[in-house]
Amino acid sequence: MLLGALVLATACGGDDGDTNASTSPTTTTTDPSTTTTDAGTSTAPAESSGPAESSGPAESSGTADSSTGEACPADAECVDDSMCPGGGMCVGCLCLGGNQCDPIVQGEWNACVDAEGNTDNTLCNWVGTGDATGFIGCLNSSAQDGSNVCFIRGCVDACDCFAPPTTGTATVACAPILADDELGCALDCSDGKLCPDGMACTDNICFWPPA
Repeated sequence: MLLGALVLATACGGDDGDTNASTSPTTTTTDPSTTTTDAGTSTAPAESSGPAESSGPAESSGTADSSTGEACPADAECVDDSMCPGGGMCVGCLCLGGNQCDPIVQGEWNACVDAEGNTDNTLCNWVGTGDATGFIGCLNSSAQDGSNVCFIRGCVDACDCFAPPTTGTATVACAPILADDELGCALDCSDGKLCPDGMACTDNICFWPPA
């Protein structure tokens, strides 16, 4: 199961939003100045064509991307990391990792409980769009009282969730993490994946610990 124990959501609100070997005969030369032909033996030395000309280094076209140093043509999917959405990297002129969704849901995996202990979904910096599904909410851990994180409730897939954070290796998931297996967005830290800086892995989900 991708994510562990069920958690509770509170204070939801906002918009609904892969050989063939080829061989050739071996020629044995006993005297470099003598070659054998069908007509007999000739003592004339074989002419040398001289040293092979060098064509020089191959010219590179395009701009080197920041992740691999390879040159990418101008019409490639990307030439550097800045062209990849959701924190992805430009590798081999293709965007890998990150949130490759279009549009990317605007919002952050922030804590959603303020200094006074009150739920405040505005801390999520969520901007609902007509193409995204779900509601902004504050996810609380059933294993550690006070742990919380902004999330989207009622998602259909990971493209309804915020982009991955810039630190950690936890992955964005839209999974049945709520009561009655309702779908919600979460940062999956199962199998040893690391939560973003400052967050802790509880029940295979990244949460902000209690203040």
